[in-house]
Amino acid sequence: MSSFHLRLPAALLLALGLNQGVAKAGDLEDCNSAVAAKIETGCTAIINDTTEPVDDGTKAYVNRSRLMAARAKLDLALADAEAAMQLNPKSVTALLAHSYALERSRKLDAALADLNQAIEIEPKNPILLASRGNVKGDQKNWADALADLNQAIALRQDYAQAYVARARAYVETGQLDQALADLNTAISINPNVRAAFFWRGQAYRRKGDADHAIEDFSRAIVQSPQTEVGSYFARGQLFSARAIMPAPSPTSTRYWQSRRPVRRPRLPSSRSSRRSPCRRNWRGSTPDKPSRRRLPPRRLPHHHQPRCSRPRRLSLKRSRKRSNSWRSGGTPTP
Repeated sequence: MSSFHLRLPAALLLALGLNQGVAKAGDLEDCNSAVAAKIETGCTAIINDTTEPVDDGTKAYVNRSRLMAARAKLDLALADAEAAMQLNPKSVTALLAHSYALERSRKLDAALADLNQAIEIEPKNPILLASRGNVKGDQKNWADALADLNQAIALRQDYAQAYVARARAYVETGQLDQALADLNTAISINPNVRAAFFWRGQAYRRKGDADHAIEDFSRAIVQSPQTEVGSYFARGQLFSARAIMPAPSPTSTRYWQSRRPVRRPRLPSSRSSRRSPCRRNWRGSTPDKPSRRRLPPRRLPHHHQPRCSRPRRLSLKRSRKRSNSWRSGGTPTP
């Protein structure tokens, strides 16, 4: 009887443990959705379920790796991408996610090796070619970057991010007209494409058109106010060069400071203005600069007094007689 009571809780715990690792029907949909909270919970449930197919586990690791990279948790993104590559070493999406995490970690050579391996599997994939062009651009290898980006755009004419990447290479190599043409094309395809307004602002800035550059930097800041650090910096440089400041928003501190009443300095009274500058108590105060402590005046030698209050200079003969009388201890001669 006692053995039955001991075995029953163990069986229940085993059943509960097995149920916790089983994915639900909607977990795959949540893992493939665009909501960050659903992606994390859905992909984690699929990863913990050992009965799921290998392809679903690979997708779950890849999606969670992209989510961690977007949150700047690069170590977790690399771990998930490596787990996906272990499940399927020939997975192009796993190689792409791993290369992206390496690129964000500034490990450009390793990221380029992953992209080369993925392009060997799918040589006509425009996303892979554009990604390799971005990495080569980070390495300042603009000629090879332009070659990959031209091939990606030829394979897919509506790939807005590839136009932006090629425009970046054009800006860095001084081909500003071609850069503006690509950026206008990218914005016409997708006005919300990442970094398009920033690079168009850079192109206008290098052409000397500060007005259009400030406008594009401002639009880039509106799109991503928390992450567009480069646009803030570039717009600030243009503002300082033109000696202008943008109007403060009602939520900023500078807005309310500008609405405070101006405190005007107190003018001196008529009594103090009539005082002579030679009136001095010889303890460091004047009518214009009052001392902290009011001390009684002290008579100093005439060579330390102001010029307007010095006594009349005596003749040489009379001054000598006066000095001799003081030395002898007698009464000074008037």
